Amino acid sequence: MSAPQLFAEPTRICATAPVPAQQLLASIVVVPGWACGENSIAAWGSFFASHGFLAMTIGTPSPFHDWPRHRASALLDAVEALKEEHARSDSPLAGRLDVTRFAVAGWSMGGGGCQLAALTDPSLKCVIAFAPHPGLPCCAPLPTELTDTVPSLFISGQHGLLVRMAARARVRS
Repeated sequence: MSAPQLFAEPTRICATAPVPAQQLLASIVVVPGWACGENSIAAWGSFFASHGFLAMTIGTPSPFHDWPRHRASALLDAVEALKEEHARSDSPLAGRLDVTRFAVAGWSMGGGGCQLAALTDPSLKCVIAFAPHPGLPCCAPLPTELTDTVPSLFISGQHGLLVRMAARARVRS
């Protein structure tokens, strides 16, 4: 599979598909948090594949310097790369993906990137944000509104700083 344009050489990309797959596959792209590489989230690929999804786990070129907006771009670039692989005749994914069913997931700054990706691309079917972080400066305000078109699941600890911040944020329902 060819890497999306945003990714640099040190980035590792792993796509895991359920076997056998008799139907078109929904896909999910997962990105890690600050200072972490793809290997920190690699197990999510097998987990989502075991539930019938094509899962792509990605890193970012500069894990210490890529903020949520960079991670959002990386997620959306990976979604586009999967669509291209679906259409490329000599790809192992040719004709195997449901190109109308994509989700994104991430933790920490990756979770913040998921939120931004959903604001950018309302065609996403789901966002899973594990302890989402808005990036620097620390405790920067969260977006005043989250998307009301992409279902979003937020998972965080009850005493985490970001939970207290999110409680003060306006969330559209």
